[in-house]
Amino acid sequence: MQKKTLVRDLLKEKQAELTAAERKVAAVLLDEQLLTGLQSINRLAEYAEVSSPTIIRLARKLGFDGFSGMQDAIRDEIAARMKQPLAKLDTSKQIGDSDHIIS
Repeated sequence: MQKKTLVRDLLKEKQAELTAAERKVAAVLLDEQLLTGLQSINRLAEYAEVSSPTIIRLARKLGFDGFSGMQDAIRDEIAARMKQPLAKLDTSKQIGDSDHIIS
């Protein structure tokens, strides 16, 4: 199975191919760690000062079926990032348990 490309990486890779309006959306998404991409399309468009169709075109240029497909990928990416520190914490806890002075 092929590894999924991260939305933030796609935004950076495709930057040269984007229109000025699409670059505004990309900048907003990258500046806000993709969190603005979880809002409704209308709110994101308002925040980036572009039209809703611009966001749909951007999503399609990135290889998604539309805005909802891009949002799903953003959710997955954010969820994966949120789990990373927890995994590290669990690992250090296991190591710490065996090295504890009382045990």
